[in-house]
Amino acid sequence: MANLEHRNYGAMGSEFILHHCALRPKRLVASFVVTTTLCAALKLHEMNVRLLWLLSVVLALVLAVRLFNKVRKEVLLVLPNLGVQVKTQYWFRHQETQFFDKSRVKGIVITEAVTMQSIVCYLAVLLASRPAGPVETVVPLFTRSWPRLQDLVYMYRAVEDTCTDSVITSVHQDSKGEEETQQLGARDTTRVRSSQEESRWKKKRLPLRSRRTTRSSKS
Repeated sequence: MANLEHRNYGAMGSEFILHHCALRPKRLVASFVVTTTLCAALKLHEMNVRLLWLLSVVLALVLAVRLFNKVRKEVLLVLPNLGVQVKTQYWFRHQETQFFDKSRVKGIVITEAVTMQSIVCYLAVLLASRPAGPVETVVPLFTRSWPRLQDLVYMYRAVEDTCTDSVITSVHQDSKGEEETQQLGARDTTRVRSSQEESRWKKKRLPLRSRRTTRSSKS
């Protein structure tokens, strides 16, 4: 079973990491001992040395392929402002990364698949070909580990909380911007009014000055 690790970045997003089980050298040693004992019991070294070497090479190739395809961890990074990133890292340090832009992501849901023996629940990303289009693609997540339903519910709720928090903060920022624009508009209107009042006051003062000059000239 894989161990789930959740890194919460607040309104920036969330990161979910599934750590797979480490390599078990005891199993490798036990399989090697069993294979060697079986070859010695069948006396392959006496029958045909080439067959023994061929069998050893085949087993080594199978082991290398298994190690090459063994997953070390799976990472789901949800960024409400950017999109969703899925990364799979293997034991040989190579990795596969997929990124889905937020304009294409329609949501993350828990769905189920019916097999011949059981019903499997998994987490999936709903994608659209264009920003305003309908859902056309369903991308399953964590297909190498198939987490438990409890972990899927936990991840789903965490993603929902992150997305709602980001929406609330963006609305709050928009409301702040509207308030600031309203305050700036009110300041501009007060400035215009004050300038208009000053101009009116100057117009009223001008005839008084002209009267004083006429009186002084008469005297």
